[in-house]
Amino acid sequence: MKILALETSSSCVNIGLCLDSGMIFEESLLNRGSQFILGAVDKLLKDARIKLDDVDVFGISVGPGSFTGLRVGLSFAKGFSYSCRRPLVAVESLKVWASPLCRKSTNIVVLLDAKRTCVYGQAFLCQNGIPKAIHEPFMGPVKDFLAQVPRESVFVGSACGLYEKEIREMFSDSEKIFIEKQNTPKAKDLIALVLHDAKNKKIEFNPEACVTPIYFW
Repeated sequence: MKILALETSSSCVNIGLCLDSGMIFEESLLNRGSQFILGAVDKLLKDARIKLDDVDVFGISVGPGSFTGLRVGLSFAKGFSYSCRRPLVAVESLKVWASPLCRKSTNIVVLLDAKRTCVYGQAFLCQNGIPKAIHEPFMGPVKDFLAQVPRESVFVGSACGLYEKEIREMFSDSEKIFIEKQNTPKAKDLIALVLHDAKNKKIEFNPEACVTPIYFW
């Protein structure tokens, strides 16, 4: 299955293309401008020696993230899906953050900086390599959020460095707290989640589908 995925929720745009063989091509951009995203997509298609019409499924992360990044990414993903008459699979970015860490731990906590001394976070339980949310996303003071998460967890996200002291103080009695330094979610992890949905759910092209992004600011 050929999958083109756009992760535009963070400060760094990550675009990935997966081929039937499982080979993945990736491009990272620090500029969210439409011409740069189009250029990156064109390069990936040329490197893979396929056309946009050859893509079977498009994937998009829907945040939480900045208004500009999500709006631009979603506009491209919807446009690609509509022009090629192919399905569009939307995945929350917190799940994309958590996905690669399922190889390291059962409990994953994603912690993002929501500004104004608040965090946006969610805890996940990994089942068969896929993160499953164990509660609704939380937005508010970091200590209120940390009180809800499992005692033995791996933390990841843009707010982990900012609130590392609070995390270690809250879990000072636990020997199994790890903080990952990954700065941005990756398109290859978005592709893995899109592929899982494509294999386990009925997905089809729907021009009327409503995809709602989650904006921070």
